Amino acid sequence: MPPSLAKEHRDFFQKQGYIEFSDLLSSTQTSDLTQAIDEVMIQRRNDKCAARDTWRYHPLVKKIVLKRDFAEIACGLTHAKEMYLGYDQGISGHELPTGMISLQQMSCVRPLVAGLLIRLTGGAMPVPEKLPCPCPTAPGQGVFFSSQLLLAWDPLLALQAQRFFLITYASAHPQYILEKRDPCTHTLKQLGLAFGDTLTSETHPLLFS
Repeated sequence: MPPSLAKEHRDFFQKQGYIEFSDLLSSTQTSDLTQAIDEVMIQRRNDKCAARDTWRYHPLVKKIVLKRDFAEIACGLTHAKEMYLGYDQGISGHELPTGMISLQQMSCVRPLVAGLLIRLTGGAMPVPEKLPCPCPTAPGQGVFFSSQLLLAWDPLLALQAQRFFLITYASAHPQYILEKRDPCTHTLKQLGLAFGDTLTSETHPLLFS
């Protein structure tokens, strides 16, 4: 059951740019999602961007990525009227950028509104930095964060034995743009898309309105 948004949640998000929620996924859902991502990674092992858009290749991942409840929370926190799927990304440390960078700056889908980072495995928390690191504290918990918030991703690089899952959310009329800081910036070409194209609900579903 997704958490109900209170004024305190919205106020905290508007002030800090991020907020963590517990129990977004049950232990069974978390375990099943991890296994499903592994199956996709094996299926796509010859693709260097195998961890991107895993929802397109496994029904269980799709069910979680397209969850209306998650998109509704993202809408409530950001005051967006519509929420489309940007992309998903399995993360185990090495897929992350170094330095301080926002989600939008490292993504070829624009404009993004928010991201949701879900922890899949247990383990230590990263060493605190001056800037926030969007690391959930326990499996099944997730951090919603603004796409414009500068984040310190480096601390997660030290947690390479741990697993995370990123879902990104886009506002109305998202576009596919060239972003060299996105290691998978050319992936959508496999769907017949070109830089500058407006992304439709056929490839990037409308999740909440």
